[in-house]
Amino acid sequence: MKRNTIFFIVILSGLFISTGCEQQLEEEVFSQLDPNTLFASANGIERVLFGAYRDAEIIGNLGNNVAWLEEWTTDVGWETGGGANRHASLAINFTWDASNPTHFTNQWNNEYASIRNCNLVLENIDESPVQEETKNRLIAEARFVRASAYYYLYT
Repeated sequence: MKRNTIFFIVILSGLFISTGCEQQLEEEVFSQLDPNTLFASANGIERVLFGAYRDAEIIGNLGNNVAWLEEWTTDVGWETGGGANRHASLAINFTWDASNPTHFTNQWNNEYASIRNCNLVLENIDESPVQEETKNRLIAEARFVRASAYYYLYT
């Protein structure tokens, strides 16, 4: 009985392998983020800017990281125990290095993503068929968000 089952599986597998597709299927892509249409309207450009705003904002734990790093290296904030002491002692003693990158990389990655999105808007808005008044507003917003991201990176 087992032989017949194994033989049947082998024959069936051989049939499936020999009758497969000859070419890859070409799939039509439906996306609002299509590079050809994304910058064709103010709505598409604003979506990229909204992503830049989101990445540039400092909230939650990222806000704590910024506050702690600014205070631990001065006499304003002091941490003498608890879970944060591991991170604080590096900043208090000015001995941070790549062994504990989470305080820096989480913030930096977001700010650089924000700068990337702003640069995408600034590079592609000239070819956009959006009205000049709207273009000027979006350019100003992109420059502001990019400047704030650079400021956060600098501090």
